[in-house]
Amino acid sequence: MNPQGKQEGKPDDKQDSKQNQNKTADDPDHQVQAAERRVEAIRGRLDGVVGELDHRWHHLWTLPPAVRRYARPLLVTGVALGLVAVGALAARASRRRRASGGRLQRLRRYGNVAAQVMREPELLVQRSRPSAASRILVAAGVAAASVLARHLATALIENTRRRPPPHG
Repeated sequence: MNPQGKQEGKPDDKQDSKQNQNKTADDPDHQVQAAERRVEAIRGRLDGVVGELDHRWHHLWTLPPAVRRYARPLLVTGVALGLVAVGALAARASRRRRASGGRLQRLRRYGNVAAQVMREPELLVQRSRPSAASRILVAAGVAAASVLARHLATALIENTRRRPPPHG
């Protein structure tokens, strides 16, 4: 043994492991293996992410069975309703064109109305305000509706009070 208490000829274990680490850290084969391990770890994580994205993509584009079952009837119904709406709009436009007698006549009519309003502006005020007779009729109608509603509500309340409670 030497004065430090170590056997001669046998290297220190700590010193030996540090030398081995330095050799392996500097060793190109060890660096390649470490890089391959890191790449494999990253690939493993990416495989999980790609798998989840693929699952979500398929789930997003998978139609429920009810939609798949009724897709054709729904499509036919939608197209038919669209055609009916287009036909109705075309018929309405045609009727308006026939009734108005053409654009030129319509413009002349609007011009005549505008000229009349410019001459007599009080015509606008008179037309926008309801007559006294119509206001009286509206007030009478509201009063009659109020009386009828009160009568019906009273009859409904009395009818529910007379009925015996349900057996249960």
